[in-house]
Amino acid sequence: LLKVKVMDEQKLQVVNHPLFGEIQVSQGENGNTLYRAATVAECIGISDYKSYVGKTIKSYSIKIPKVNGLGYTTKMPIKFVDEDGIRSMLLIVCEQKIHRAMKDYKTQLTKL
Repeated sequence: LLKVKVMDEQKLQVVNHPLFGEIQVSQGENGNTLYRAATVAECIGISDYKSYVGKTIKSYSIKIPKVNGLGYTTKMPIKFVDEDGIRSMLLIVCEQKIHRAMKDYKTQLTKL
């Protein structure tokens, strides 16, 4: 299990990224860019990203203020990943596609 680093929301920005479109980004402690994990996952086709991010993929949690239905402000932790995390997410997509292709191939062989 990987440790999640909690950061301040003051560094949070919304940028227009050429691959991900509008995405929330922040700057990590060592100056690297962090990307909102949910947006990255949606763009590359991972629906179950929560089972990977923060577990096998290192993530950073940024607490963002959110007003609930009663008018109280709470800080919701949002997961962010760095470029290594994005590469890991892309590898997961490739592995899932290979697994599906092999499964389909096996199915086709049994029909022969």
